[in-house]
Amino acid sequence: MSLTSLHLRIACALLWLWLVWGSTYLVASWLLPSIPPFALSALRFALAAPLLGFAAAARREPLPTVGQLGNAALIGAFLFLGGNGGTIWSQTRLPASVTAVMVGMVPVWVTVLSWLAGGERPPPVRILALGFGALGVAALVGGGGPEVDPIGVVAVLAASLSWAAGTVLSQRLELPTSVLVATSIQMASGAACLGLAALISGQFGRIHLEDLGTSELGSFLWLVGAGSIGALVAYNWLLRVTSPALATTYAYVNPLVAVGLGWWLGGEHLGPRTLGASSMIVGAVALLTLTSRPPTRDTPAASTAAGRLPPAPTPR
Repeated sequence: MSLTSLHLRIACALLWLWLVWGSTYLVASWLLPSIPPFALSALRFALAAPLLGFAAAARREPLPTVGQLGNAALIGAFLFLGGNGGTIWSQTRLPASVTAVMVGMVPVWVTVLSWLAGGERPPPVRILALGFGALGVAALVGGGGPEVDPIGVVAVLAASLSWAAGTVLSQRLELPTSVLVATSIQMASGAACLGLAALISGQFGRIHLEDLGTSELGSFLWLVGAGSIGALVAYNWLLRVTSPALATTYAYVNPLVAVGLGWWLGGEHLGPRTLGASSMIVGAVALLTLTSRPPTRDTPAASTAAGRLPPAPTPR
């Protein structure tokens, strides 16, 4: 492959990652009136997991050990029940664009949790970024007015913390050597946990199939195919051929895409306070991403599942 061809493929993969993961917030919000949040995520990952499993089988990927399977399942619960499930639930109380900005705080949580777990103390520039991001969250929640529901903000912060916890665990636990196998197990675990949560909360009984038309079906397939499978494959390929700092630019491009789509297609009207606070959060995430160190090849991070954030910082 020529250098020019490689650069073109990298550019296409990045564009796909930015647009697809940036769009999933708005697309999910279109489905929530008909499918409650936990049920939506459970169905999404229950379909995506076996598809990835079949792909792994077709490629004759190595099978996991019992310990690797258990570790991947545990991490999947953090990523997909706490992380994705909490994020989708928060969209019942927040605009999709605000949710996307708050999810951008995941790299902040990863940095803090890694530090608390005995990792290296962040350099001053990253501590500055953490403080800047915290100020952005405070401004987003504390400004008053109807723009932002504090309960929704707490929910999405908890969801991003859960995703970050799964990320930190994935750096410390032994996972399947195959990315496809690890991702499939994590998604299956997340789908089972989300399905149980939906069952306990009675969400399966509140699915309104009569309201699902062609556009809703297309939205769901977009979440499964483009968001859960296609973007994850692109992301993992980027981590193999380029730097994590470049691959993880989605952490601060996705909120910008979500805000733009929410305004253009979703009819979301965001005031100056929300836009200003969002800019602070996105700026903090950008600074964290660009000052992060790439993981070494002999760390467990090299074999963790797609869709998680790599170490400091990292489908969302």
